[in-house]
Amino acid sequence: MVKQAEEGQLAYTELLSLLLDDELQLRRNRKIDRLLSIAGLKGNQTPESFDFRANASINAVHIRELATLRFIKKAENIFLLGL
Repeated sequence: MVKQAEEGQLAYTELLSLLLDDELQLRRNRKIDRLLSIAGLKGNQTPESFDFRANASINAVHIRELATLRFIKKAENIFLLGL
């Protein structure tokens, strides 16, 4: 990017904008990584990899339905409780 700016292919304001966008994205990614670390969650967990046998009170059908996110398209509210 800097080379393009030096060669006149990229305005310095565009360069600054790109650098700031990169910095913001880097900060967002670091924040997500930090929060996942604090939460103790593994980043690669998916509904498909969850072992529903470990807790019989969790309804696998309901969880998989929620994972489709159809409730968003239908403009439905959901309410989750953890005990």
